[in-house]
Amino acid sequence: MPGSTRTRARNYVAMSPLLHKGGVHQRSKTGARADIKHEIEAEITQWQEDESLSTAIRSQIESGDDSFIALI
Repeated sequence: MPGSTRTRARNYVAMSPLLHKGGVHQRSKTGARADIKHEIEAEITQWQEDESLSTAIRSQIESGDDSFIALI
């Protein structure tokens, strides 16, 4: 057989759809949960920064100091 190429035998057990082993690899649930946790922590940090900025501006307004406008 000069023109044909021989394919390598595959592991038929690993490719069995009953065992759910074959197919594309997916991200683990642990990794997905870690990503969600990091996103939530970033949102909390952003909220805290925004809240501290608005508190600082509010205190400047209440004190009657108009220099806060230069910061904005």
